Amino acid sequence: MTEFPISVMISTRDTTEGRDVQHQYIVRTRHPRWELLRIMVRALFEIRFR
Repeated sequence: MTEFPISVMISTRDTTEGRDVQHQYIVRTRHPRWELLRIMVRALFEIRFR
C-alpha cells in the first residue's frame, strides 16, 4: 500500500496575549483520512474557550 504525506497547519489567535499560535503536523501514513480526523480532534481539545 502507498503512503501519503500530510501537512496540516492550524493557526489560532490568542487575544489575551495578542499573538498568533500555530501548530504544524506533518505525517506520512497509509490512511490519510484517519490521520486528518485524529489531528483535528487533537486540535479541538487544545482550544480553550474563555
